[in-house]
Amino acid sequence: MAPVFAADAGVQQLIDTYRAAAEPLAQRPVGQLTAAVLRQPGPSLETPLGNLTADAQLAATRGSEQGGRRFPS
Repeated sequence: MAPVFAADAGVQQLIDTYRAAAEPLAQRPVGQLTAAVLRQPGPSLETPLGNLTADAQLAATRGSEQGGRRFPS
């Protein structure tokens, strides 16, 4: 399917700027696994992979008073 709108060079430049700024952060390791993380659910129907994902999202979004991300003022 072709794009509905014509390309906008200004918007593309903005995207390229922020992509270049985000790339080093997106590529940095944030942890290391010592064993396989499986998708197979346990008796609670939760999966280790799902729990890992949920824990990572929680850590990234909790308030700074709880050890989460601190943004400069």
